[in-house]
Amino acid sequence: FMLTATQDPEDTVALEACEFWLAFSALDEEQCSHEMAECLRVLLPRLVPVLLEGMVYGSEKVLELLEENQLDESDANDRAQDVAPIFHKRARDRHTDDYADQQPRSSTPDDEDLDDSDDDSDDEEELNEWNRRKCSAASLDCLAALYGPAEVLPTLLPHLQAGLIHDDLWIREASILALGAIADGCRTDISSHMRQLHPFLLTQLSAELPQLRSIACWTLSRYAPWVAEQTRGDPGNAAVLSRTVTEGFL
Repeated sequence: FMLTATQDPEDTVALEACEFWLAFSALDEEQCSHEMAECLRVLLPRLVPVLLEGMVYGSEKVLELLEENQLDESDANDRAQDVAPIFHKRARDRHTDDYADQQPRSSTPDDEDLDDSDDDSDDEEELNEWNRRKCSAASLDCLAALYGPAEVLPTLLPHLQAGLIHDDLWIREASILALGAIADGCRTDISSHMRQLHPFLLTQLSAELPQLRSIACWTLSRYAPWVAEQTRGDPGNAAVLSRTVTEGFL
């Protein structure tokens, strides 16, 4: 029943069902008995594909994102906060405090300042919105940590291999998200594939679709320990890899 509900066309129903898997997989050893863990383990071959499907942006959201992308391209001279891509605000806010004391401030905000404040609030709400996509990724993350690569990867890898090269860029984007989600739980086993995956992720940093660039950047950060391991004790390799990564971000 919960598997079916997780695929419900009604977003609120699908989200509630997906949160069941997240809550279950996040239980600690005292809360989750062996019998409970076994019940979920046997469902993994069916559950993992459902979670992957839940990570793909819905058709309405895709249209919204494409409109935002088009606005960003056509109004390039507008202020950055007016056309910021979906993940831009969070990155910008990390640096705001560094310059707070240097910025002149009006003692009384004018109408434009109030409008900007409302826009910023709306952007923050969108960034922090909890939805099926985020819940699916968080659930996969917890499942990978709970059951490990031996239980998760046999089902997940074939889907990832197909999704990462899919012609549909939104399926590719969701597959990259899934790759990042399993980084903590499956890092050791995925490391054997990283010599192929890392260059691929770097190429996605120059993708035309902003959402593809953003998720590739996030996933690369999740595998930063692997990158650091490759450069340990080899200054020459460190320089080459550093240059490659830097060029990918530029």
